[in-house]
Amino acid sequence: MFGMKRTFRIALQILLAVSLILFVFGETFVTSTFVRGRNTQNDIEQQVKSLSVDDLGDRVLVFAPHPDDESLAAGGLIWMAKEQGKQVKVVIMTNGDCFTRGVEAYLYQIKPKPQTYLQYGEQRQLETITSLTSLGIAQSDVIFLGFPDKGLAKLWQGVWGDVPYRSSCTGYTQVPYDHSFKPGAPFTAPELISLIKTVILSYMPTSVLVTDSSDANSDHWATSNFVMTALLQMESFDKAYSPKVFTYVIHSGYWQTMPASKHLKEVLYPPKYFLVEGYRWYSLALSQTAKQMKVKAISNYHTQETVMPQFLQNFERPNELFNLYVVRRIPKVEAAVTDEDLFRGLLTLEPVCYSPQSNKAVLVLNSGAYLNRLYALTTKDESMVLGVQLGGRARVGTRFLVRVKFFGAEELISSYDTWASVTTNGLSISNTDSLQATASMSKDLFALVLKGKPAHSIFVGISVQSYYEGVQVDSLPWHFLSF
Repeated sequence: MFGMKRTFRIALQILLAVSLILFVFGETFVTSTFVRGRNTQNDIEQQVKSLSVDDLGDRVLVFAPHPDDESLAAGGLIWMAKEQGKQVKVVIMTNGDCFTRGVEAYLYQIKPKPQTYLQYGEQRQLETITSLTSLGIAQSDVIFLGFPDKGLAKLWQGVWGDVPYRSSCTGYTQVPYDHSFKPGAPFTAPELISLIKTVILSYMPTSVLVTDSSDANSDHWATSNFVMTALLQMESFDKAYSPKVFTYVIHSGYWQTMPASKHLKEVLYPPKYFLVEGYRWYSLALSQTAKQMKVKAISNYHTQETVMPQFLQNFERPNELFNLYVVRRIPKVEAAVTDEDLFRGLLTLEPVCYSPQSNKAVLVLNSGAYLNRLYALTTKDESMVLGVQLGGRARVGTRFLVRVKFFGAEELISSYDTWASVTTNGLSISNTDSLQATASMSKDLFALVLKGKPAHSIFVGISVQSYYEGVQVDSLPWHFLSF
């Protein structure tokens, strides 16, 4: 019996992998990277608005998870903004020092040692300075935080106390680079948020550019979460300060990974699966000179060209893409969580987020694991109700992982991971926390009630993942909602 179950799980993993490849391959080549067909192109163009550098205000702050992300996503914007006399600063979250394949290829080191990773990180710092100075940025306006590459998601998930995270590559538990914003800063989530706040307070940008929480790279979505947390906490103290936040995507399945050399003159569009409600895409048209300067800036990243030249080249387009991020407010209803109509009324509300990367093949395999959109409300008895609209009825063996973080004006108040499993006996709940949680499920709605919203919480971060027979099949990326 155990052998049959293991065989089924392996077969399921293979089926999911193949279906995902076929789905993303089709999305990429039919409607995403290279838009073909007049009807498809017109549909996409209507959902992507034009962006002007003037829309950014006078002070622009760009956050990049790794050296090169800022030039790939916004190299043209940076140059055009500087040409128009605007102030631009760039914050590099990590030195990208844990890219083992890059270290091996660039420094000819098999099984690199900690010192080799540090050497690689220092080289990537130098490349960043060279690249950004070519775009008109003063070296003093390039800020390196020096936090652990491939470690930001781990900080976000569980390093909120005094014990710092240890880098798996450098072995350090604090910032090891002399040329950084705060050498010796411990690798903890509160410290990183504090540094981000310090940078923002010293500059008060009118626009912030940061990776999107839907980006597939863990450092990228974690960067988005840390920056949004810092901004929302700052805005709680100064209601008048509310900069525009634009997000960008670097990694998303096969988008931007397929050879595009024949299409570099064509406008870049988001993948079709990102054209869902809740996303407000904008395209910045680059001048010919801006594109040339961006290409030059990217070419300075020799460490990356060694291992992924095609990927870098795919961003050398006549435009750059950004999504205008909007934080939604959770509505409060004058009803108790025990009211029978509460769950039925959940779907009458406006969703607080939509799934941008759902694999349509999941609908065939197990429609109940397909995460479509998220609803949320709070009640008069201070409970929070979350509802996930599914693609259909969930099969036995389906599990949902709901991650929730409640934040106050200065700190993380509480964090909960709750599992809900579909069994032959119904829906079961399990978590390792003291949170009182109950769940229910209808034909296409999974609802979770979190009893007792923490006092003094001003916003919440939520993500949902679905699994079938132990295999992750879908996810709703982290979204921040205010109370």
